[in-house]
Amino acid sequence: MILVSNEGKIEVGAPNVKGVKVEGKVVSHGKGKKIRVYKYKAKKNYRRTQGHRQPYTKVEITSIKTATTKAKAKEVEA
Repeated sequence: MILVSNEGKIEVGAPNVKGVKVEGKVVSHGKGKKIRVYKYKAKKNYRRTQGHRQPYTKVEITSIKTATTKAKAKEVEA
């Protein structure tokens, strides 16, 4: 995590905020929209067409746990 906002308090990390854990789950895998790549050279009768679909993974962030939320969770358990 680069930036965390918790109860009005903002923490900025360089490069990351220490003690922060992000939990998520994979929702789906898929492919993006098709992109046509067209190459040609003028006056040479050279033409090539190629397609591309970028694969992606859709992720849902379920929780962001900071050091303070971890401490509060331990207090509630005890």
